[in-house]
Amino acid sequence: MLGENIRKSRLADGGFRYFQDDFCRREFRVTAQPLARGAFSWELEHFDFGQFQLTELVCDPLEISHTYSDIRDGGSSSYYVTLQLAGRSVVSQQGRNSSLGPGDYTIVDSRFPYKIKYDEPVRRVILRLPHDALHRRLKFCGNPVALRFHGNSGINAIFVNFIDTLLRERHAINKKHFNMLFGRVSDFLIASFESTDQRSAGVEQSARQINQLGMIQNYIEGNISNPALSPKLIADAFNITDRYLHYLFKSTGQTVVNWIWQRRLERCQADLSNAGLSGRTISEICYAWGFNDSAHFSRKFKQHFGVSPRSFRNSLTLDRHS
Repeated sequence: MLGENIRKSRLADGGFRYFQDDFCRREFRVTAQPLARGAFSWELEHFDFGQFQLTELVCDPLEISHTYSDIRDGGSSSYYVTLQLAGRSVVSQQGRNSSLGPGDYTIVDSRFPYKIKYDEPVRRVILRLPHDALHRRLKFCGNPVALRFHGNSGINAIFVNFIDTLLRERHAINKKHFNMLFGRVSDFLIASFESTDQRSAGVEQSARQINQLGMIQNYIEGNISNPALSPKLIADAFNITDRYLHYLFKSTGQTVVNWIWQRRLERCQADLSNAGLSGRTISEICYAWGFNDSAHFSRKFKQHFGVSPRSFRNSLTLDRHS
């Protein structure tokens, strides 16, 4: 039923497993890890408005990961607008990192990996929008993922107040108005992105350059298995200089090469986690994702994830049989 209020609360032992399986995996296809010992407390309300859904979540410190393995599991592609109401969090996607405080919000794209870390108890609203409906408009504004939008003034404050009002008045909303509300939400997001000073969002680039970076990152994602992928190959594909390519990546805090390595490592980690690929050797997996030296891959994997590829795979095998 549209607008139906679904409320779940789990405060006792075993609450985290219920939270992980029934909420994180089913609703968002993410993996969660609590950051504090003891019982995990959480509470949520979920509202279905047809073309978009709202989830209000209160929980203890937590880290959430959306990996390539999760993406392969299927599900519809969505944009998630995450509005921080209390506490702080760090949202990371496509090389960007945004620290959110109360009143801030950001956007993540479910087609690509992302991480969200809450170092303290938080309260937040998650707005789920169908990817295709919003992307047709966002593509003309650039790549908004993991940008920090301050909700304390201007159009951003109006958007935050709109979401707050929607939560409070949800039971009084007529069903025939749901599609109209989706249009208003889209309008607010586009206006917010167009009006936000990218310098205040921590990105010292124009909207055109942000859009270029997004297209280049998508190109890398689509060619990540090519061992010949290099800054020169990428620059030539977009008819730009190597120097300009490195300038575009400056906002990510990583070099182009490091960004490529990180994406390859994430793909390898997903394959090593996949029980269906247990018959493939570690070398076969690393070669499939563009590495051409298994020893180099092992060093990079341990440097990035803190454990060797073999130990990582063995630990998962033990977990499945325990």
